[in-house]
Amino acid sequence: MVLSSQAIKSAVQKSELDITPFDEKNLKPASYTFTLAARLLIPKKVSLIVMGGEQEYEEVVMGLDGFVLQPGDFVLGFTAEHLALKNNYACFLSARGSCAQAGLSVLLSSSFAEPDTDNPIILEIHNAGKSPIRLEAGMKIVKGIFMPVEEYSE
Repeated sequence: MVLSSQAIKSAVQKSELDITPFDEKNLKPASYTFTLAARLLIPKKVSLIVMGGEQEYEEVVMGLDGFVLQPGDFVLGFTAEHLALKNNYACFLSARGSCAQAGLSVLLSSSFAEPDTDNPIILEIHNAGKSPIRLEAGMKIVKGIFMPVEEYSE
């Protein structure tokens, strides 16, 4: 079962899940829209990436002009909102249709937030389109679809 906007709001009010800052304007009938923070991490070019090793990044903070993501480019971004889920909730993440239609992929693999998640959402942002895309702090970028997790008993 997916939580409705009223159920999401109620769970936030009861501190069963936490979205900080929470803005009622970002509630949709069955989801909550998260926005992009100003901080981006740009992977540094290296001769070879070894899986499981440390990747180096250059940190960029977007100003008023935002950040232009060229076709084929990849950066890590973060939601402006901090998400904390208790044991009884999980969250599926989905890119906003307007982003996807522009060729912007924001979730290459991390589309599920487990119970006990307690952090901003990390976004894997890739421009798969043919034109540059301007990223701006505060832009609506991904939606969270919340669901209860049934208690497990053996």
